[in-house]
Formats: sequence, structure tokens, C-alpha cells
Amino acid sequence: MPRTTWILSFLAATAVFALAQDPLWPPKGTTCGDSVVAFYEAGPNFSKAMEVYPRHATYLGVLLSEGKIAGAGRMKDGASALVITRTPKLEEAQALIDADPFVKEGVVKASYHIWGHCWGAGVPAPDLAPETKK
Repeated sequence: MPRTTWILSFLAATAVFALAQDPLWPPKGTTCGDSVVAFYEAGPNFSKAMEVYPRHATYLGVLLSEGKIAGAGRMKDGASALVITRTPKLEEAQALIDADPFVKEGVVKASYHIWGHCWGAGVPAPDLAPETKK
């Protein structure tokens, strides 16, 4: 391994370790956890949105009432939407979101991200997923 590659690898590994051991984050008194979020962006069949919307809204309404998602909504600029699941497990969240008629019928494309969230001291933390208090 060339010396430059070795040095860069060492620095990257050191940075990852330092972040994992960060004494400043999360701050004391916060409640933290992980949840999968899905961002929706226009898909190849976006023109069918109004036709599919009633099934999409009904499906998300069921997930909300069953407690499988914590929230959902569109961005006010109309560029995308967000679904916050109540699971830290990517496969579980993908199964829920992929069953959404908007996703199934190509109205939107979903991208998935594991969101490491913290809620400030004195802020009631929503029950998104198993949490750890710091």
C-alpha cells in the first residue's frame, strides 16, 4: 500500500473512531434513537398522482393509526415529501413504504435513510423507535 493511501486510511479510521467516542454528542439530558425516514420525489408516473392519491392517503392513514409511522407530509415547496417510520430497521421500513400505492405505482420514488435523532432537554420526545436517554 502506498504511503499516501495508508495515511489517508489511518486518518479516516481515526475520524470514525473519534466520532463514535465523541464526548460532546449527544448532549446530556437529550433523548436519542434511530428511525428510518423515506424521502419521496416525483417518479415516472407522477402524472397519475391525483388518481392514486386517495389510495395513498388511506394507506398512510392506516399506518399512522396503527403506529407504524410517526409522521408523513409534503414539503411546502412541493419538491418532495417525508415519511418518518417508527423502526430503526431498514428492511422493515422499506416493506412499509414500498407497499404505499404512490411508490408501487411509480408516482414517487422513495429513498431511505437511517436518521439518528436527538430531542432537546425539556422537549417531549415522540416515541419513534427504541430510544436511549443520554
